[in-house]
Amino acid sequence: MEKLIDVLKSFQEEVWFHDFCIEEETFFEDFEEFNVELIVKNDFQVRDLMAVVSDIKQNGYNVESFFETEKRDIKDTYLVRFGVWRR
Repeated sequence: MEKLIDVLKSFQEEVWFHDFCIEEETFFEDFEEFNVELIVKNDFQVRDLMAVVSDIKQNGYNVESFFETEKRDIKDTYLVRFGVWRR
């Protein structure tokens, strides 16, 4: 999980970035699965998400193709949720 954290931390200086959260799923011992939540600012765009996904994939993870988004009431931000896993 540390590598995944490092990848997400590398985006902290981006204008659209606010924060992130990673929750580890523990279904199988030999299968790492995480729920990633990106908290992004109003000017976040699809190309920004694709840059995050690309970096995650380059570091050996798979990324779910379904992204859930939700408007937050805090600091005019959005939540983008998706699954990440590695065998």
